[in-house]
Amino acid sequence: MINSRDKHDNFLIQWMNGQYLLCGFGISLQSLARKMTNDNIDYQIYDDHTHNFVPNWTNVKYVIVSPGISSSHHILQTAKKKNIEILSDIDLFFMLYEPQYVIGCTGSFGKSTTVKILHEALNHASSSKFQLCGNIGIPVFDCKPQGKYIMELSSYQLEHSSKIQLNIGILLNIYKHHLDRHGSFNQYKKIKQKILHFSKNKIDVSNDLNTPHEQYSFISQGAYNAIKRTIYLYMNKSTAEQLIHNTLQNYKAMPYRCSVSFKNEKYMIINNSKATSVSAIYYSLLQQKKLWKNTQHYILLICEKFDVLPENFDQYGLTHVFFIKVNDTSCANFNKYTYVSNLKEAVQKSYLFVKKSSTFTVILYAPGVISFPQYDNFEHRGKVFDQLIYEITHSA
Repeated sequence: MINSRDKHDNFLIQWMNGQYLLCGFGISLQSLARKMTNDNIDYQIYDDHTHNFVPNWTNVKYVIVSPGISSSHHILQTAKKKNIEILSDIDLFFMLYEPQYVIGCTGSFGKSTTVKILHEALNHASSSKFQLCGNIGIPVFDCKPQGKYIMELSSYQLEHSSKIQLNIGILLNIYKHHLDRHGSFNQYKKIKQKILHFSKNKIDVSNDLNTPHEQYSFISQGAYNAIKRTIYLYMNKSTAEQLIHNTLQNYKAMPYRCSVSFKNEKYMIINNSKATSVSAIYYSLLQQKKLWKNTQHYILLICEKFDVLPENFDQYGLTHVFFIKVNDTSCANFNKYTYVSNLKEAVQKSYLFVKKSSTFTVILYAPGVISFPQYDNFEHRGKVFDQLIYEITHSA
């Protein structure tokens, strides 16, 4: 029987002598390409933007696929017909390196905040520091090898992965998301649940409450439970409770995750560009409703997703919704809706609303859709929103 050490050594030999086809060229595969160049590895790059490139399949041993590439892509279909193994960059990371300890986290929303809190807590308690990577924006091959890692894993990354080995795997929640990519909710759910199969210790809080935590409203009750269980698994329980409390008390939200773009005595503008699903819109609204429950207020929502928003606005405390680029007019008879053609118009009209209002008003930007292709990523989208808010709040 071949043991794991022999498998690892055998793959290192293959790595040095193989040829690879990189399918897609986002930041994760750009990072991998830099490593391949440094290691003198033979590789080709197929990107949909390079229309005239035709891959040479003769000596290709592996296809490494970018998270943004769908399983139906013609390069992947060709690889399957040729019995060429398809891997993610994260698969390759586990095959090349032997991490000391890996915590992985996925879910429809709340992943970034959860891994960031775990990263802060565990690095405060541990002399051997964890590196944060994955969907949070740091490619795995930008990390130092043979270390400890906390990985945010999206469904796009999990879809193509088969070699991931986690010490702890967290499934936060599953809501209808990316169905245009995955085809059905059942398929999306199946992909998300792969994280549990990759994990030695499984933390599934997908059936826990996903309402804001009573004390720490920036995370859900389910995320709090997952953080607590993860830290309990990793370290001594006697010191874990105080560590969790101190970390959450001092936690500062990451940019464009319900961050404050502007605030004065009349209104506050919240930028949650990271809200890329309808479930994230719901949660953002619940957060605001909880924060202002003892204050008379209005909540204005700027979003792009429309089809499954509830008609009962009162349960979310909504006053008005500005929909960007929505063609469906099935709710045009509701006077709480305004259709706008772009983000700039939404900002202008919502700002006009607050200027006329005598009640404290929250403007919440939670798009509910992915940023691509209009923006490079959610950070780019968040910066555009902040710039629009700066211009309108500082105009004469």
